[in-house]
Amino acid sequence: MASYSSSSSSRIGSDGRDVQREGSNSHERKRARGSSGTCLRHTPHQIAKLEEFFKQQSSPNDHQRRQIAEELKLEPRQIKFWFQNKRTKKKAEMEREQSDALRAENFRIQMETFIMIEQLKTIKCSSCGNSCCQKFEKQNNVEQLKLENARLKDEASKLYIYFDSFYYLLFKTDNL
Repeated sequence: MASYSSSSSSRIGSDGRDVQREGSNSHERKRARGSSGTCLRHTPHQIAKLEEFFKQQSSPNDHQRRQIAEELKLEPRQIKFWFQNKRTKKKAEMEREQSDALRAENFRIQMETFIMIEQLKTIKCSSCGNSCCQKFEKQNNVEQLKLENARLKDEASKLYIYFDSFYYLLFKTDNL
């Protein structure tokens, strides 16, 4: 853990070294204060090795993490979190790519639909010269009329049956 010395404003690391004076650039200071848990940057060599391991296996087990940590002079917990973060970043990247592809496909389909609608508006019937939309409307109205006609015929046949039975009863009672 990092602590502050009472005699000066410099920070002392867990190993007793003066963190502020140890490195002149911010990268070295950030690496040194990693033991305090605030911010740890890995060296380019460590990152390259971790990337190499990640290509081979994205989820190393405990034993593999300990081996990697030993080789890179890091803690197994650091390795665990690095791989976890890398998997999360990879997943987010893949989801972004899929989202972009779906968005492009959706746009393409919308454009195709728009073009087809515009083309349908300009189509003329070869026999009458009218817009096909008017022909489709007439055809739709004819279909609706046919359905209405069938319904009315069904209703009429039911009424005929009812009146026949009523007439039969009326006629039969008159003859008695």
